[in-house]
Amino acid sequence: MTNSSEEPQALQPWICQGTRSSPHEPIENWGDKCMYPGCSQVRNSNGSSSPPINKEKILIGGGVVAALALGAVLLNVVRPSPSPSPSPSVSPSPSPSVSASISPSPSPSVLPNFSTNQPSSDLSSGEEVLLGRGISNKFRDIGVEAFRKGNYGDAIKFFNKAVYNDGKDPEVQIFLNNAKARLNGNPILLATAVPIDNREGAAREMLRGVADAQTQFNDVGGVGNRLVEIIIANDGNDGQKAATIAQKLASNQNILGVIGHNSSGTTKKALPEYEKADLIVISPTSTSTSIFSPVFFRTTPSDAIAGKKLASHTYNSKWNNQFIDSVAIFYNPSSPYSQSLQQAFATNFEQLGGKVVASIDMSDPNFNPQRQISEIRGKAEAIALFPNTNLISVAMGIIKANTEVAGNKFLMVGGDALYTGDTILNGGVAANNLVLAVPWFSGGQNYAIQAQKRWKGTVNWRTATSFDATLALVNALSTNPTRKSVIQNLRSTNLPSSQTSGNPIKFTIQGEVKLEPVIVRIAKGVPKRPGGSDYGFELISK
Repeated sequence: MTNSSEEPQALQPWICQGTRSSPHEPIENWGDKCMYPGCSQVRNSNGSSSPPINKEKILIGGGVVAALALGAVLLNVVRPSPSPSPSPSVSPSPSPSVSASISPSPSPSVLPNFSTNQPSSDLSSGEEVLLGRGISNKFRDIGVEAFRKGNYGDAIKFFNKAVYNDGKDPEVQIFLNNAKARLNGNPILLATAVPIDNREGAAREMLRGVADAQTQFNDVGGVGNRLVEIIIANDGNDGQKAATIAQKLASNQNILGVIGHNSSGTTKKALPEYEKADLIVISPTSTSTSIFSPVFFRTTPSDAIAGKKLASHTYNSKWNNQFIDSVAIFYNPSSPYSQSLQQAFATNFEQLGGKVVASIDMSDPNFNPQRQISEIRGKAEAIALFPNTNLISVAMGIIKANTEVAGNKFLMVGGDALYTGDTILNGGVAANNLVLAVPWFSGGQNYAIQAQKRWKGTVNWRTATSFDATLALVNALSTNPTRKSVIQNLRSTNLPSSQTSGNPIKFTIQGEVKLEPVIVRIAKGVPKRPGGSDYGFELISK
């Protein structure tokens, strides 16, 4: 297994044309193995190809798949991205002229009976850019054109260069994986629903975890020589749009599972469409206790668990040399996530002996954070912030008002929606000491180390739980999977922490994962923090 402290070895591209008996068109590779389906050539020390290395069989999820013995232990090590450093061995940049640079490539023997080949603003396997529309990447754009025309060999070449060009973009990594799956033939079709409109940051975080798990699964041959293709669906963080997306995905019988949605509200709106079609949906981020269905699973603790742990931590905390006995809660009663977290926190805090002096609707159009902070001075010792994703900016106003309005500063606690770099960057010194209950913290786990190398920066819980959700789903696939077999296999999932983002994955009969959240807070001078800030998150309680 590769030592996580070492730099990746296969950083420079090399050209493979196959063997004398089995030649193929020249293809540029960044990994040690040639990406052309069926080719057994591997890189040697001088950068060219060499005879195939030995493979070993590794058992996972009840099935045996082949993995390269160079060090990629299946579903335990994330393949690092190529170094962005320029190299003289990199081929010259292609001309932007697509017609001159794209040649026909063999089509897969069986294509999914679901065409995304017509550009859509909502769905893409590689035919259209959804996440990075405002980001320039000419190799990606040429690859998209090649993919749209069915020239998957060329799409692989250009998507590979696009990954090299922008190592932080998960969408292009998924497109690359999909092009390989199409060229290999008869791909297994999954989908992921993310909030590209309105919550692009959360979408990007989720897609990184999805891309990591898909890459690992496909790079060791998938299952039954079938690779996974993942359709990216943009639900816009909107309930009605999410329901429409769910209907489109559910209507295609070739789609065997969906990773998503992000917010509890969108998941709840979309769920009836999946349930009618017996299509499994596994959410990495929807935590509301009001979501339940025979086809619903999640890889994050529910609000009932998070609210209980945060209430206990708050009640047993000292602030201004006094234990916390009273709290005011800010939440959105119209949000399933916000409401269920508020209920769980309030119930558990009062059962411990504390008092909730006010539950304030932060979605009120006349809400004024300075006035509300002034009104609860002298009545509460702490404030609990449970905004849904659409009210993050309102929560930031409360955080700043806590410092700006005269009087002692409240202890602030909150939900996982606030666990973002934006909270630190926008809150500044006012956000110092904000305490959150979150599903995961990058405390040196192998996945965290590898993912940070791959994506060239820190990753958060949405990436980790999305990796786990995708990992669980691909491990539920068999050689000839059906929607029914995927549900049955998912229910018996039992993955150890060594193969996940750091926590074991095993589901209850209700589809809940057996996990406890952790407690983190914003502090000054921690080692890992957003660029340009003196503050970052630190773990204070497991």
